[in-house]
Amino acid sequence: MPLRGSLGNVLSGCSMGRTASLVLLSPAGELLGMFPPLELELPYWQESADLVAEVEARFSVRVVVLRLLHGNQPHSGGGEVAYLGELSAGTPGRLLPVPESLVELARGENAKRMPWAELGGPARSLDWARAALGWSELSAVQQRTWNLSTLWRLERSTFPEAPVWLKQVPAFMSYEGRVLRWLNRAAPSAAPTLLAGDDEGRSLLAHVEGEDLYGAPAAMRELILRQSQVIQSLGAAAVDELLLLGVPDLRGEKRAEDVSRKLLAWSRDYPRLEDLLRYHEQQLERLEECGLPATLVHSDNHPGNARGSVHGVRLLDWGESFVGNPVTDICGLLAGLSEAEAAPLLASWCASWKRLAPRSQPERALELAPFIAAMRGAATYAYFLQEIEPSEWPYHFDDVPRCLQAAEALWRARL
Repeated sequence: MPLRGSLGNVLSGCSMGRTASLVLLSPAGELLGMFPPLELELPYWQESADLVAEVEARFSVRVVVLRLLHGNQPHSGGGEVAYLGELSAGTPGRLLPVPESLVELARGENAKRMPWAELGGPARSLDWARAALGWSELSAVQQRTWNLSTLWRLERSTFPEAPVWLKQVPAFMSYEGRVLRWLNRAAPSAAPTLLAGDDEGRSLLAHVEGEDLYGAPAAMRELILRQSQVIQSLGAAAVDELLLLGVPDLRGEKRAEDVSRKLLAWSRDYPRLEDLLRYHEQQLERLEECGLPATLVHSDNHPGNARGSVHGVRLLDWGESFVGNPVTDICGLLAGLSEAEAAPLLASWCASWKRLAPRSQPERALELAPFIAAMRGAATYAYFLQEIEPSEWPYHFDDVPRCLQAAEALWRARL
């Protein structure tokens, strides 16, 4: 979407990081103005801690970020980005006038707005966390906020203890807390410890020591794989229990129906979509013939969704999980590895499933996995776009055609 009004003059570009402007509301909803553009080192639009800290350092006021208003990239990262924020402490000095295009977005209502993106939404979640923890005083740092979650680091300054993390997810991911409860009981070291949760997608999570494992080497991915294998061996024996917890049932033909419904609702005009959906259904039928049991599938099992060290890892972010065939979980874990680096992981994965299901054919399932995973990715992003407000579409807009193009390339290679 082209820039309208004077926004293009207010924001200035940058080759690295991002240039962020913050439109500010009072707690009563009065539009106060906009801070001058701030150059931030991190390019990721979801990050909020750096923006909040820079505003406080430069202007001596405290704010919370509510939501994205505009980004000048067709994907989430870098460039010029504008957010809506709420004043939480202090008195701002002279602010810039807000361009008309952003005034409309800042004041507008949308039925698909996330609860934490509404005026007063962050304060309500922090009040819930304070009550659930029984803390009379609380130091909160808004780490990240976007259309799929908000994340806060909570501490008590008078107690030198590990932080607690407040997370909130959309209604369509709200079963994540129930999955975590099951994991904490079935495999206590496999996922973050859930301290409290509610029916509005909020959860309080114990801190996980170590590092986020984005770009992890193959040796660390082996630890992630072992943890995933533990979970999935337990999940295969607990399918009925997981379904009762509200985990989506994507076994057998239900998976094909789910992908078709989501893509036809969003990407009906994509060329050759009907051909891809038909081929996808055929590939899923072949996958069923491989004999892998249904289990708990993470569905976004890349290294960045794990945290830990050589002493152990825990798998994060279960809001996209489902019950179904486990083969696609290996795809994200292999991303960026050479064939030589991936080979031991694939051998370990196959050996694990042969032990659990001796008559299964995991090697054949792996041949089918890349296309099925690409179609699942396209459908997932299409669903996200259907469930979020348009100003936040840039987070995912490029992902649907990207995944469909990858699926199409794999389909054509088999013709």
